[in-house]
Amino acid sequence: MANNNKNIVLNVPTLRFPEFGGEWKKCNLGDICSFFSGGTPSSSNKEYYDGVIPFIRSGEIHSKKTELFISEEGYRNSTTKMVQTGDLLMAIYGATSGDIAIGKIDGAINQAILCLRTVENKMFIKSVWQKHVNKILLTYLQGGQGNLSAEIVKKISINIPEYSKEQEKLASLMSLIDERISTQNKIIEDMRKLKSAIIKRIFSVEYLCQRRKILLSDISLKITKKNTDNKITNVLSNSANQGIVSQEIIFDREIANKENTSGYYIIKCGDFVYNPRKSTAAPYGPINKYEGSIDGIISPLYVCFSTQNINRNYLYWYFQSKAWYKYIYKNGDTGTRHDRVSIKDDIFFAMPLYIHNPVEQQSISKNLSKIELKITIEEHQLELLFQQKTYLLQQMFI
Repeated sequence: MANNNKNIVLNVPTLRFPEFGGEWKKCNLGDICSFFSGGTPSSSNKEYYDGVIPFIRSGEIHSKKTELFISEEGYRNSTTKMVQTGDLLMAIYGATSGDIAIGKIDGAINQAILCLRTVENKMFIKSVWQKHVNKILLTYLQGGQGNLSAEIVKKISINIPEYSKEQEKLASLMSLIDERISTQNKIIEDMRKLKSAIIKRIFSVEYLCQRRKILLSDISLKITKKNTDNKITNVLSNSANQGIVSQEIIFDREIANKENTSGYYIIKCGDFVYNPRKSTAAPYGPINKYEGSIDGIISPLYVCFSTQNINRNYLYWYFQSKAWYKYIYKNGDTGTRHDRVSIKDDIFFAMPLYIHNPVEQQSISKNLSKIELKITIEEHQLELLFQQKTYLLQQMFI
């Protein structure tokens, strides 16, 4: 590949395939694309739905299937529009604003999707958009408010090669990277499914009934020591998706006042924390093990406990299963807040556990930890692929 690192100001990319020369031309997307968006059939008319036409919503532009289907009557009596496989689809409303994809199915689109049709290479246009999308969103969706529109997108200025062959070669390169990213995502997804299936099998209620029954109180001690002198400033939070991590990682800022954390519990590496806040990932709140190398402090809204006479890693995996859900469901309630489980400490620690013998505990925790490590390695590989894609977008496109 050739590069353009000289001080001559040319409208060319920094990194370029050596067989191509000449400057790129500047234009607006409105000069090379036509645009239309769709609409939504009235949800009050049941005859408009459950038909045979896939109804594509903004979160489904990358998918080969849709959750909803509309009828011919619904199509005729609404402003929805049909798109074809291979059309460029852009999400213009809400959290997915700016997301772009080459459509994988024929179907009808709603008002949150903008269809772009062009004689230029669609993968090239998609790649140019992906290079600039963050800057575009910062300009037009300040503070996350507002939406994109056809009028905004039409005025976006881009640069394209004079010759279609260069577009095609760049598009081919980016397609290969996207395919590799898709494959890597599938590898990670399959490994997560494998881990979930193993956890479900090992800790299933039917399987555990053959094991020794104990109470959580038999192997744990409630942590009551507090940060009375405010000496510890490592404020932690227990997240269903991220585990026990710094509060700043979850909220992008400090929530607790570090000068007034005297009521926070002190936890050490290996201690467990129950967060009664419910979520999709943890319908009865997550129980996680702290892996940090330094002591931390955590809100008194959480239940914290240390353990004894049990493999801690095994217990961590036990709480990643659903084996304890039924007990919380029967003995906890929502209290005054629908998003939080309310359960008294003595009832929580009376939770029955059906555990394996020590040898099995060691084997189970070792094997599941190996799978988790493999997933982490594959996730790192995925991050490297995204970094590679970002680099090429920055260097090979203007």
